[in-house]
Amino acid sequence: MKINFLSVQHGAAVGALQVILTLVMYVVQTEMLFNMWASLSSWAVLFAGLYLGIKAVRNDEGGFISFGRAFGHAMLVAATMTVLVIGFTILLYTVIDPGLVEVAIRATQVQMEEVMEMMGQTPDSLAELTAALEPEIRKSLTAGGLIQSGVASLLFYLFPALVMALVMRRREPENFV
Repeated sequence: MKINFLSVQHGAAVGALQVILTLVMYVVQTEMLFNMWASLSSWAVLFAGLYLGIKAVRNDEGGFISFGRAFGHAMLVAATMTVLVIGFTILLYTVIDPGLVEVAIRATQVQMEEVMEMMGQTPDSLAELTAALEPEIRKSLTAGGLIQSGVASLLFYLFPALVMALVMRRREPENFV
């Protein structure tokens, strides 16, 4: 596949926007980083980036793009964004604020406890569960864990990339003479 670097530029723009949003949440109120709305805004930015990236490539190439090319370029947007976001997240958790790991663990435990209480779990089982999950959460916030998370994210991005490729594909009209 011939790569149109407009998709890389759009991925970098989406990644930069994600980094800026993360920095704003970190500065305003660190706990916002672990909020459901932060995740939803991240998905909204991703969808917008995929749409705009494929649209730019399609327009640059005469207004037509196959499903396969649209999908490939959508994944290139997602991969570029993921590299930037994971790189910044590693920097945030390991260099800028290593204490953020503890905040993340507490926030995750509180969220899990709320969910478990809604399901009728007892306080004893909640304490056991959160204690058992702490090492896993801590491991997931290391550089290696964050890189694994980035790779896993690309698997999740397959679905929005497929949707955008289906929406954005345009065939050249066939000329019958």
